[in-house]
Amino acid sequence: MLHGSVLVTGASGFLARHLLPSLPGAFALVRTEARADTVGHLGEGGGVIPVIGTVEDPSPWSTRVQGATTIVHAAALVRHSRRNAGEVYRTNVDGTLAMVRLAAQLRARMILVSTSGTVGCFSTPTEEADEGSPYCGEVIRRWPYYDSKMRAEIQARELSRRLGVELVIVRLPVLLGPGDHVGRSTGLIARLIAGSQHFLINGGISFTDVRDVVDGLVAIMSMPTPRTIYHLPGTSWSLATFLLRCAEISGAEVPRHFLPALVARLAAQLADGASRLVGVRSSFPDPVVIEMASHYWGFRSRWSHEIGFLARPAETTLRDTIAWLRSTKKVAHEI
Repeated sequence: MLHGSVLVTGASGFLARHLLPSLPGAFALVRTEARADTVGHLGEGGGVIPVIGTVEDPSPWSTRVQGATTIVHAAALVRHSRRNAGEVYRTNVDGTLAMVRLAAQLRARMILVSTSGTVGCFSTPTEEADEGSPYCGEVIRRWPYYDSKMRAEIQARELSRRLGVELVIVRLPVLLGPGDHVGRSTGLIARLIAGSQHFLINGGISFTDVRDVVDGLVAIMSMPTPRTIYHLPGTSWSLATFLLRCAEISGAEVPRHFLPALVARLAAQLADGASRLVGVRSSFPDPVVIEMASHYWGFRSRWSHEIGFLARPAETTLRDTIAWLRSTKKVAHEI
């Protein structure tokens, strides 16, 4: 049983919009009035309480969330590029530390929603990371998003120890399922269906269903003494297998050509350089996206069974994701 109020940051995001209906009366932090309008109705019964502000500076709004006993810090700037990296670090590192300080002020538990990419990035498809695995610092140091999330974890743990905050880190792989209004997590599937995914490279993907993650988070919030880290895994496949299954379900064509990773990286770098010169965004993926795609993301858990976490079949998640994308015409979006 969950006791007390919950503050959810990043409340207009994919995960939070699925989570908030399970948390009637929760505080929902959003950056703008427009986003507040999209979340106020969520939550069974009385809905949730929108709060407008940023995670980097909670001072203007912190008095509005007095009484919160749990912070679910789901806000993050997900940008897979080396462009404007400073903004990524400010949001993902400085914002996380500000939330730890707020948790200390409120005497609240903090659940930091992080990513499998901090520990689960490999050069072969047979390797996997669990809650005890070391960070992949050398591999991810040139990828601002993953590097910032790793730094956020490390620094949040240190600060929470100093301030006496109960911190729980929950690492997630790629989230799929219906309701990705931003189109970030489901972008690869949308491009495939739209016929704009033109090639394959050797690499992998790990994904799970956002609805199962919600169940896991609620279970963690309800535990009197949770562990300090949980992984909520789903399915790890090669990119080729993933796209083939999506094509079978959707009727889309699978790209038939494999690009060697070195060729794909060189093409991405050239396209990125050209786009900077002419000031127009390239249609080719960012070099960081190509670099990440050529790795494998094996991901497992030692402890998720303790919270009753169970990932539904991958095909169910893919069918529901594709059906939702088509029903909202997200496949035509630039995502």
